[in-house]
Amino acid sequence: MKLRRILNTDIDVVEFPLDLSLPPSDILAAVADLARQSWGEVVPTRPLTSQARPGNPAGVGPA
Repeated sequence: MKLRRILNTDIDVVEFPLDLSLPPSDILAAVADLARQSWGEVVPTRPLTSQARPGNPAGVGPA
């Protein structure tokens, strides 16, 4: 992740690279983790696919 300041403002943007070579479910899991982090929730470090399962391929929500 990289923090970038928008010129002439007090706004900071966090650059969060996504590995688009991963399967879609892993990309969605990374985006879900980022969304939880952006709302201030603590997200434990885990492999992207550790909670993925049928019916919830992105691993979003309770395990």
